This record gives sequence, structure tokens and C-alpha cells, in this order.
Amino acid sequence: MREPRKGGPFEGPAAAGPARRGLSGLRVRGRRLPAALLAAASLVGPGGGGCRRSLGPEPAIALLAERGAEGLDPHTAGQVIQTWSLLSNAYEGLVALDAQLAVTPALAVSWTNPDALTWDFRLRPGVRFHDGSLLDADDVVFSFRRARDHPRSTRRDALAGVSVEKVGALEVRLRTLSPDAFLLPLLREVAVVSRRFVEREGAGALAARSAGTGPYRIVRVRAGPVVELERFDPYWGPRPAFRRAYHVGRSWGDPEVPSLVPRGTRLVFFARPGTERYREAEKVAVPSAVPGLSVAYLGFDLHGAATPRVTLPGGEGRNPFLDRRVRRAVALAVDPARFLSEARGGRGFLPTQMVPALVFGFDPSVPSPRRDLARARALLSEAGLAGGVEAEVDVRSVMEAYARRVAEDLGAVGWRVRVNSLPEEEFFERLASGGSSLYVLRFWCRSGDAQEILDRWVRSRDAARGLGTANFSYERCPVPGLDERIDAARRTLEPSARLGLLQEAMRRVSEEVLAVPLFIEEHVTFLPRGVAWPARADAVRLFADARPSVP
Repeated sequence: MREPRKGGPFEGPAAAGPARRGLSGLRVRGRRLPAALLAAASLVGPGGGGCRRSLGPEPAIALLAERGAEGLDPHTAGQVIQTWSLLSNAYEGLVALDAQLAVTPALAVSWTNPDALTWDFRLRPGVRFHDGSLLDADDVVFSFRRARDHPRSTRRDALAGVSVEKVGALEVRLRTLSPDAFLLPLLREVAVVSRRFVEREGAGALAARSAGTGPYRIVRVRAGPVVELERFDPYWGPRPAFRRAYHVGRSWGDPEVPSLVPRGTRLVFFARPGTERYREAEKVAVPSAVPGLSVAYLGFDLHGAATPRVTLPGGEGRNPFLDRRVRRAVALAVDPARFLSEARGGRGFLPTQMVPALVFGFDPSVPSPRRDLARARALLSEAGLAGGVEAEVDVRSVMEAYARRVAEDLGAVGWRVRVNSLPEEEFFERLASGGSSLYVLRFWCRSGDAQEILDRWVRSRDAARGLGTANFSYERCPVPGLDERIDAARRTLEPSARLGLLQEAMRRVSEEVLAVPLFIEEHVTFLPRGVAWPARADAVRLFADARPSVP
């Protein structure tokens, strides 16, 4: 998932009386938990849940997602990973990705390519929407055209140049302007909605309840922010174990949490590795970890000859980051191993490039990063910057610790770096306006295919084709010929040939140091005892995957 250009990223009975009694005396390994965490521990249960029996029939489950949904219309929301994860429980596309990121059938049971520009899909019979209507080709055509043409659609990039038509009652045809090997992963995020529901109730109704085909339906949005979901019993697939589910836009330890979900609800939550809250969470719940698809990175301003937040020796006004030697020196000064040990508490992986190894297109020939201060100083001297540089690095407040590590590392080569920790909206506005010289961000390659980052982050900007939409560093790719190689990879349908093209492009990105990858995130979810919920690399949490278990 790419980071959004701007930030924008619910009613339940209070847990009164017995739910809170006795918590003041709860200690963990001889230490008293902070007051805000005691309430959360009452729902998780001491000792990781503490419950030495099954959870009983059809208990409720809640995911503390840290931030509320940016919206519930699946065609105009979903850029933020927490919202996309929520919507994935209620809406489906023609295809899905399994936990290993392989494309699998969803609302389409099969597909064929009569030619390189045509995709014919056969729809699954007997599928019901949450409003009770049956899925047919008209719903798919309606949904695709709405996702492609809606002025606020978050899926316009995926469907640029794609036409759709009905072939039969359960058959649809997609046509592309050129061969597109990346189309199938993109279709996962094009939700099919009930045409009848939208025409009858109006599109505004999607803000309050769902009209999809998923195993859960959205039934209520509560002040809080809480989205309540209910198991959809006519679902075409396996029956979920939990009848009720809650998506709660709060963090673990927030004192409001016990009042936002019913008593007895089992809490699943996140905590950032390397923080005190993470260490407290380990004492009351069970961590479930999986290598993720997100890479945190240090980005450069490569827009033009001047940059706003850098002062060179002697007051020179040029942009030093246009010189690859300077970018290389910055990469050599940064110590990724220290990021993992200090900023992430050892949870994560060292990156070699802007995608992790499980992404299709990862190039194993790219060497592992290593810190070399002597070489970094030599490169800076060659670039005329031996006297040191004053710079500012911009970062969202939630990632401030990472930017401070960057500033400390660059101090070892004589740079004086100030960290600007900004609210999310201000941060993205500054990046979008070209107001940053250095910034710390992350890219989620949630498709599991390197074409995503190459198209959206590396490629020159082309708004009409949805290219370059996640890139804050430049408008035109500074690497000659790289745009053409990226386009060639997308047009190549033969998998092994395409893999070679993707790897070549990823190698060029690394050689040119278009960004400095800092670490690969490990996604850690804390589960109460008695709940089994395998994590996914794409960080999507599907309530249907959760099952009660005997501790």
C-alpha cells in the first residue's frame, strides 16, 4: 500500500462493574501496569488471556486498528491499510490473494485470455450480496465503471485504460490498451458492489452499511470510531467462527477501549516494536509475527537544481542530492542494523532494496547494506561537501524515532540534521508541494508484485495512466531508460521473462540510490489466548481467518 498523499488518515455498553474490578492490584513480573493498560488487560486477560478454557460458542472479536476508517465506500476509500483491511471483510473482487500472495479465484471462478488484450471472466454462480440480491455480470460492469470513473475513486489508477462489458449473465470481458501482466493483482482491489443496492438506496448508503459479498457485512458505524460487522450467513464460502466483529480505531491501552466494545469481546491489537507499550503487551498477550511487505526508507528531493531545506558549506544553493555520490554517501552513513536493534527492538529484517524478498521481482543479486563511514566521507569530499551539510529531515510523528536515527547516523560524517516531526496532514502536504529535502516514509507493496512500486514510486509521473502517483521525490525519473524498462515488464506476459525485467529495474533503482531502504517491517499482532488468527504478509486482517481455540 502506498502512503496517502494526505492524512485522513463508533456505541457499546461500558465495561463497568465486574469488568474492571480488581485491576488495581494486577501486577506483571512484579511491576504494576500503567493505568491505561489495565483496562485493556481486562479484555485481553492477564497472562496472554489467562482463560484456560475455550471461548464458548460464537464469541465476539475486535481488532484495535489504531486509526479509524477513512470511509466505507470501497471505491472511494481504502488507500490507508487499516481501511483496506476493514473493507476486505465485506467486499470481494473477481480475484483474491492468498496468505502467500498468490492470485486465487474469488467472485470469478475462472478466466482466459483469447488474446493479449482480452480477459474473459466466468463468475461464480449463486453468490448473494448483503442486500440479498444475486451477483450477475451487470453488477461487475457497474462496479468497474464506477471504480474507474468516479471522481474520488481510489481505484482509478488500477483501471486506467481498462474497458468492461457484459458477455453473458455470468460472464464479463475486460480489455486493455496494451498487454498487462499486472492486471490480475490489481483486480483484487476492485470491489464488486450490488448495483441494485446503489441504485435503490443511493451511493451515500455505502457510508453506513455494506453492499458487498464478503463473509461479514457492515451493520453499524458507532461514535468512537467503531465499525460493527456481523457474519453474513448466506456467504458462498466457509462460515466464519465469530458472529460479531468490531474494527476499532484506537490503540491498545487507550482508556476508551473498554467502553467501545461489549464485555467479553476478545481484543486483537498491534504495538510498535521497540516501544515500552510493546514490552507491556508481551506480558498480557501472545505476539503473532510475519514478515511484511512494507519497507521504510529515506527519500531525497530530486525535483530540481535547488532544494528548500539544505544549507551547503559556504551557503551554496545547489541541490546536493542530484549527485549520485552524495546519495551513495548518505546510504553508506546509515546503519540499518541499528534501526532494527534500537528503533524496532530487533523485530524486522535488513533490506537490500525497496521490496522484501517475498515480492515477485525481488533481485537477490543486490548486495546487503553495510555502513562504511570512510567511503562515505570520501564520496562527500569528491562532491565538494567535505565541510559538512546542514539539512532537515521531515517525518510523520508516528515514525519520528526512525528519522532521529537517520540524523544521528549522518552526524557521523559531519552533517547537522534537524528532525521535523509533523502531523500527518501537514507532512503529506509538504511532500506534495515539493517542500521537503529529505523525508522518512514507507512503501507497502501490498500486491506482492514489484510492478506496483516501479509503477507508482519509480516511474515518471503520468496522471492519466496512474503512474508515479506515490512518488514525492521527482516528476521525471532521473535514470535514463528506466521508464521504458518498467513499461516493458508490465507488457510482458511470460512470467520468467517478466521476472528478469522487474529484477533489472529493481537493480537499477538500488544502483542509482533513488532512496535508502532502512528496514523491512515485521507485522506483529497480539492475540488473546484462545484465539488463533494467522497473520498475513500484506497486513490485511480477515475476521473469517480467526478461530477460537483451546489455550
